[in-house]
Amino acid sequence: MLMLRAILNTFLAIACLWTCAAIAAAPTTNQASLAGALLSPEQSARFVSNRQLDAYRSVVDAYDTALKNNPQNAALAIARCGFIQRFAWSEDMEWGEAASKDFSACQAMLEKQFAADPEASLFLLEHRYALRGTGVSAKALTPVDR
Repeated sequence: MLMLRAILNTFLAIACLWTCAAIAAAPTTNQASLAGALLSPEQSARFVSNRQLDAYRSVVDAYDTALKNNPQNAALAIARCGFIQRFAWSEDMEWGEAASKDFSACQAMLEKQFAADPEASLFLLEHRYALRGTGVSAKALTPVDR
């Protein structure tokens, strides 16, 4: 499990660096797009929000690609939902509603594809019923048909 987390962290770091490199590779396009918006704080904020959404979508796409290559990887699916949740519950972003829909779809995917996985069940419980810190653990959710 520890090795899987290390691989996942490495994968996410590469995805984030790739996104940042793609944005940095086209400064003239970004600067040209922004130049007309400088006199309007609303347009400047929209510019930033759009770039955030682009970066968010790039990371979600990277998760989707990794899950296509590893369809039985519950830890990766849980990490994807956790990533999306961080944006879905944000009230400060214009595109938070889109992330909220992504999070609902991610939870449905966990329920459908990983219903028997204790960690996935725990994630769903924590985010549905706010059981975080109540002492419910993945061990308590493990099937007893041994």
